[in-house]
Amino acid sequence: MYTLKINNEIIQIPSSWNELTAEQLLTSISLSDKNLSLGEYTSRLLLDITELIPIIKKEKIAGGGYLFYFKYDRKKYLIDARDFSAISNKLSFLFYRENDNFYFNYNLTRNLLPVIRISAFKKLYGPSDTLTNLLFEEFIHTETYLNRFETTRGEPKYLDKLIAVLYRPKARHLNIDSNNFKGDIREPFNDHVTQKIARLVARMKDDYKKAILLFYNGCRRFITSKFPNTFSETSSGSDDIFMSFMKLVNALSESDVTKKEQVRKSYLYDVLITLEELAIQRKKLLKK
Repeated sequence: MYTLKINNEIIQIPSSWNELTAEQLLTSISLSDKNLSLGEYTSRLLLDITELIPIIKKEKIAGGGYLFYFKYDRKKYLIDARDFSAISNKLSFLFYRENDNFYFNYNLTRNLLPVIRISAFKKLYGPSDTLTNLLFEEFIHTETYLNRFETTRGEPKYLDKLIAVLYRPKARHLNIDSNNFKGDIREPFNDHVTQKIARLVARMKDDYKKAILLFYNGCRRFITSKFPNTFSETSSGSDDIFMSFMKLVNALSESDVTKKEQVRKSYLYDVLITLEELAIQRKKLLKK
């Protein structure tokens, strides 16, 4: 966090995606649709984060430049325009530059939207930070839907299905005091009801969907950086993402049909640790 001090007022400004609040994340998404320049974007986001209210009044400084009036907590303050610009530039961590365009960095790994209300009587619950409670079969399906979403240039139904895998209703008869409780309050994953949940997801606001996709891509980047050998092998070869993962399941189960379900129901990170070790060993053998 950055600290902004205006006289005796102390205001905290996030220095990374994971330090944003849910409201700030949604504002970041909303502003990205307004065709703003980078300076306009960061300035408007800074106003939202700090809750500073600009007043249409300014004073010229000797030697050039201006002081602008802002209201904060019913008090008025004068802030140098150059200082305000320098502070807003600190929010540039949100982006990377490619040619003359700016794009969001996928570095969000905290789930800032753990619960989303669909209606007065319906809520959907999301995964944990960095997807630590995701099962391998869930990851297979999210990767498949992400691939279809990208190859169809943003077909909404595939994003809805991706989110429907991650966000599900609360499990019935949940007992968090039970010795069998593993910390996940979502109902068990069942791909046969994904379409049903996707119809609920379709009612979400677009900003929420974009925020979830940004979170998923951030976790995905984190995961691939932790297990580079596994994903370098998965990404090579067939373009069919689903079949690529099915082949991994087959390899881990040693072609034993009775073990395939066990592999699919294992936690994602447990499977990836095993796959990473196998990939490293395979590379060593190839070098020999």
